[in-house]
Amino acid sequence: MRTPGTAEARGVTRRFGGLTAVADVSFTAARGEIHGIIGPNGAGKTTLLNVLSGLQRPSSGSVLIGGEDVTRWPSHRLVAKARLVRTFQTVRLFASMTVRQNLMIAARATTGPAQARARVEDVLARLSLDRLAGEPAAALSYGLQRRVELARVLVADPAVVLLDEPAAGLSPQERRDLADMLREMRDAGVTVILVEHHMDLVHAVCQNCTVLDFGRVIARGTPAEVTADPAVLEAYLGGRHHRAADVEVPASTGEED
Repeated sequence: MRTPGTAEARGVTRRFGGLTAVADVSFTAARGEIHGIIGPNGAGKTTLLNVLSGLQRPSSGSVLIGGEDVTRWPSHRLVAKARLVRTFQTVRLFASMTVRQNLMIAARATTGPAQARARVEDVLARLSLDRLAGEPAAALSYGLQRRVELARVLVADPAVVLLDEPAAGLSPQERRDLADMLREMRDAGVTVILVEHHMDLVHAVCQNCTVLDFGRVIARGTPAEVTADPAVLEAYLGGRHHRAADVEVPASTGEED
C-alpha cells in the first residue's frame, strides 16, 4: 500500500569508478518524520541525498517516494510529481533577484501563477520575510539567505524535503529558529530528511537517525541511541570515550560528503 510522503532507500549503492561512496544503504522516513542522516565528513551523506533527489542514479538499489519506485526519475520530475525538494550545503539563490522573485520561481514549479503568488505571500509572512521581499538576495545576511532558502522549499508545497546541512554557518539563535521551522514542517505532515553536523539541532528535531561511515550504515535509532553507540563514537572520535552529550562535529565547509 502506498503511504503519501514516505521516503525510502532500499539497498542504495553509488560507485564512482573504483570508489564506493554509498554502500547498500537502506532506511525509511515516515510521513511527518524528521529523519537525520549523520556521520563524519566523507561518510557519503551528500552523495546519498544526490541519489534520493534524482541528481545521480544509484549503481544499484532503489528509491521510493510514497511507495512508488522513483529510482530513475530525474530531479525535475521528482519536484513536479513527487513534491520532493532539496537544499544544498552552499546557498543557491538567484543573487540578483529579489526575495519574492526567488520564491515565485520555486512556487511556479508546482502550481499556476495565482496560487503561486498566494503561497509566496503566505510564506513570506510566516517566516517574517515580508519586509525584505523586495530586497535582492545578495543584499541579505547569510542567516537570512538560509531562511529564504527554506522559504523557497515551503512555497513548493513539498511532501518530502531533503536538507543538506541547513544549519551550517548559523548562530545558535538562528539554529533555534531553524528548529522551530522544521517542527512546523513536521507538524504539517512534511517528511524531512536532514543531513546535519550540529548535533544540538539533530537532538532537538529528529525522531530517528541513520548513521553513515565510509558509505555504510553503522547505526540506526533515536538521536540519543545513536550518539551513545560505540561504533558511532569510534567513527566520530577515533575511539576516545566521551559521553553522548559531548558528540559534536564542526560544520563542513564543502560538499565532499
